[in-house]
Amino acid sequence: MKKRNRILAGMLAVLMTAGLAGCGGGGFGGGAAGMIDKVDILDIAGFNKDYLPDVSNIKQHEGQVDVVILFDGTEKGWEALADEYERIQGGYVTVKLDTTYTNTSIYTDKLRSEVQGNTNWDIVQGNLIGENMDTYCLNMNSWITGNNPYAGKGNTWKNVLTENAYITDTSGANSDCYILNTENLQTAWFVNTVALKAAAKKGYVNAEGKAENPITWDDMMLLCKKMVEAGYKSPLGIALSDDSITSNQFAWLLRVYGDQYYRQEYENIFAIEGDIAYIENEYELDLTATNPEADADFNISPTRMFNAILDDSISNSAYVGAKSDKYAEFIGQFYKMRDYLRVDAANMTLEDMRNMFTTQSKGTESPQIMLDYAGSGLSFLASEAENYEIDFYDYPKMVGNYVSEEAIVRDVGGNGGYLSCVRQDDAQNALNEDFLKFVLSPYGQSVYYKALSENGSAVKGLTTVKTDAVVVPEAWSEFFATDKIAFNGLVDVNQFISNLVMYIGSAKVDCQTVSKNLWKQYLTGTGSDAITTEDYQKEWHDALMDGWKATCKNYGYSEECYMYPGKDLKYSE
Repeated sequence: MKKRNRILAGMLAVLMTAGLAGCGGGGFGGGAAGMIDKVDILDIAGFNKDYLPDVSNIKQHEGQVDVVILFDGTEKGWEALADEYERIQGGYVTVKLDTTYTNTSIYTDKLRSEVQGNTNWDIVQGNLIGENMDTYCLNMNSWITGNNPYAGKGNTWKNVLTENAYITDTSGANSDCYILNTENLQTAWFVNTVALKAAAKKGYVNAEGKAENPITWDDMMLLCKKMVEAGYKSPLGIALSDDSITSNQFAWLLRVYGDQYYRQEYENIFAIEGDIAYIENEYELDLTATNPEADADFNISPTRMFNAILDDSISNSAYVGAKSDKYAEFIGQFYKMRDYLRVDAANMTLEDMRNMFTTQSKGTESPQIMLDYAGSGLSFLASEAENYEIDFYDYPKMVGNYVSEEAIVRDVGGNGGYLSCVRQDDAQNALNEDFLKFVLSPYGQSVYYKALSENGSAVKGLTTVKTDAVVVPEAWSEFFATDKIAFNGLVDVNQFISNLVMYIGSAKVDCQTVSKNLWKQYLTGTGSDAITTEDYQKEWHDALMDGWKATCKNYGYSEECYMYPGKDLKYSE
């Protein structure tokens, strides 16, 4: 038992057992130490009975599961999960949902503090713990291959999950599982076509000469300009809150377009003959391929990469870091948005923008173009009105002096949900495992979806439980089957994202502190708070250098090794 509430739960279990025995009833047998031998399973229309919970194999637990995550509009689904799990467990278990946290930064700080102490938190959003999460969370790999009685008779948990649910390292080199992903995520651009048609009357056309959705980044900037001319103020619904810059909406832009700009640098940072990392092969780099990084012969030289990022000496023709002309063009692409963002964008979150876009609550001052999770489109479509009709499109391509029209655009799609299990005593770990098996089972996900759809809530992406085993609302299936948006989720395999665009090495937190302030000043600052492209470049270069020194200290690298491209990360003269 973790705390007093666990003791109370045990007392309740004793009382319930005594009450049932005294009345001659027998709804749940065996008590907390045995197996559940009778419970009525919900009748969910369309559910495949092969995946009905195998009640005879469900262990009776007792206690409390504390779920503390960023629910982000999914509370009704989680409430349904909690209620049904408590019912199946006969009242011996309480599931407590802590919906206190809505801000990622505040939650992250509290989470990191909690897991380092004697915490009540059981199920958390593990991707925000940071380094050493294996110290605080359980490796769930053995659970995945074990039996899951909530998934049908004789089924292992792995039988009903897609790999995205439990595989973090797609190379296969590491089978550890400290995070369970609940959703396959996609993001998309949404546009109010009423405003688009108004912009077309002012002369908007895309790169193909059509008054249709943008194809290029400059198309979208022209669309914004013509929307303004048509009377729409601040049409671009991009937030610049801390969360947006570091973890969601604006961060998606940085990662998608950072990948598009800097994938082309691969051919300059590959290990060559004489490098310590060189491996002789006949590999030919194809930058038009969706995933060249997956090839076994893809071989970047780390010191060549850090040389390109950090060595800003005039003699270094390979330099493409923060003070380079290439980086100036890259961040200048975002500066084009400045006139179309809300003046208070730095104080608004993704949710703020989403709500204003959905309701058009500010009239012509509401966002008319919105970047969001693809699943939000379900809510947008349900809210259509005379002044609000929705279409959606993929990330428009950036084109410039340093990025060509042939450069493919990859997205930030991937996994979401990020459920981790905090280390507790053996009994609590067993209860938490059982609850997670229920949550990520065909039955659990069908209960979850039914509650969300009945309450008008949407999902960010479809479940990582095999969807042919889950009852997915028909409208959701049709929407996610669209060919309007591509899905590969590969931008973050580009090491320039984690070593230039977003931060460098292990200095994530310190770099993000600088990044948040710089982007706010650059895109919304006025008067003394405004900064130029050159100001941004210099300050970001300095932040990267500080981060590099911290990374070297953390990993035992030589601070000078980047000056010797092709050498080892510990090399110095």
